[in-house]
Amino acid sequence: MTYVKSPNIFAVKNTLREMSGKMLEKGLTTPRATYFVHDNTKDSLLLEWGSYSDRTDKTVVFSEDTLDMCVQKAWAYINAIPSKDELAKQAFIEALAKAIELGKAATIHDDTLAPLFAALKTMSENKITHVKTVETA
Repeated sequence: MTYVKSPNIFAVKNTLREMSGKMLEKGLTTPRATYFVHDNTKDSLLLEWGSYSDRTDKTVVFSEDTLDMCVQKAWAYINAIPSKDELAKQAFIEALAKAIELGKAATIHDDTLAPLFAALKTMSENKITHVKTVETA
């Protein structure tokens, strides 16, 4: 029988717990991270969240040659998930844009809509500046 050096199972479990914790911080419900070792195919790391009963369940699978590669891809995915604050701001921007569209459709005078335009412009510019700052960091 041949034995191979394997990663410390406790370190793997801690990494999976950290991933689930970070997903929870980002507002995902009931997050789970699961690692599978296969005998004849690539290893897989699954990120799951949501609930099957209310049809909010989601699963993302990372299949790679090694555990480290799976973990790197999973962390990149998790880190790209917007925070609760970012999601709330995006929802506000979308609602503000919708309010402007409704105002135009109802022929509301431009002077009345001007503050909404200004707020939308400011928030959109802040978002673009934030994205550029994060990309260059």
